Amino acid sequence: MYSKSVELINYHVGNLLAHFKRYTKIRINIMSFKKTSNWNKKNELESFLIFKKLEKENFPRGKQIELSRQMAKSTNLSECSISAKVSNYKSVAGINNHSNASNDTKLFYSKYKHLSIEELQQIINEI
Repeated sequence: MYSKSVELINYHVGNLLAHFKRYTKIRINIMSFKKTSNWNKKNELESFLIFKKLEKENFPRGKQIELSRQMAKSTNLSECSISAKVSNYKSVAGINNHSNASNDTKLFYSKYKHLSIEELQQIINEI
């Protein structure tokens, strides 16, 4: 009787641990965009593309807001919101001072920082 109880407990604990591991992996990879926000994967990637273009050009003065305005025309986001997101990428990359960049921004940066502008544009086009 005792050994069957221990086996049953071990079985359930093992299942709970498996579910916990699966849950944490899923949570890490899910993007958590607010439903009330116009931010989504495509807009996040497009703002990262702006960062990559600025980085390639050594962050020329005035270019960030110019590119943010262009992106704002094709999204429901303001140029200020887009520019702030680009600044968050600059912070995550260690170029700007610390910011309160979202976990999604940090995740996108770590996932896509190695890509070229062309590769990033191709991913955006496929969305």
